Amino acid sequence: MNLQRLAWKCTQEVITTLGEPTMQSLEWHMSQSGISMVPEKFDIKRFHAALYELMGDGADIIMELVAKQMAEKLEISADYDKGLIGIERVLRLFEIAEKVKG
Repeated sequence: MNLQRLAWKCTQEVITTLGEPTMQSLEWHMSQSGISMVPEKFDIKRFHAALYELMGDGADIIMELVAKQMAEKLEISADYDKGLIGIERVLRLFEIAEKVKG
């Protein structure tokens, strides 16, 4: 499984739930910040950094929703995220998935 593509897909699912105008605004902001929103070039760390500039701590809420989507798709129990927030949860999922894959 391509984790970069999974992160992109889950991010798209989450920002889509925010509504079309918000999704378009976020995609425009990311484009202006040089963040690729195509699966092959998507970088969740750069996305989070740009999102944090735009939304502050609200970016952590988006990342937590992304992490939840990823955990469900990877079939990883919620126990993995003790004490982690936002992007930390997503990055921990990457670590776990790499170990399982390897």
